[in-house]
Amino acid sequence: MINFTREEKTALLFIIICFLLGIFISHLKQYHLLDFISFDNKLEQANASDNIDKLIKQTKTVNVNTASIEELTFLPGIGVSTAEKIIIYRKEHGLFHSPDDLKSIKGIGDRKVEKLKDFVIF
Repeated sequence: MINFTREEKTALLFIIICFLLGIFISHLKQYHLLDFISFDNKLEQANASDNIDKLIKQTKTVNVNTASIEELTFLPGIGVSTAEKIIIYRKEHGLFHSPDDLKSIKGIGDRKVEKLKDFVIF
């Protein structure tokens, strides 16, 4: 028979206990007995949250003639700085009548107007 040192016996016992504990937890999860414990990865939760925010941002329509800075930032590609420019332009030049009118704002070009046209109303 093989003679193990005390340290080797301790290490072997530790490995066996970890293995058995893993099997035990696997069975508990299989029968949904650990549903109260969240095993989700925090990174996956963050990505899911970001995706939800993007979906909300892309499905909300905004009236650019009455929207606040916060509401304008819900539009895809519109940050706080551009939202402020829209409001300043609106105060100085009057209401917008079409998506093409937004091209007058510095930082909004043809591609951005194309992204915005489904999410803005006038």
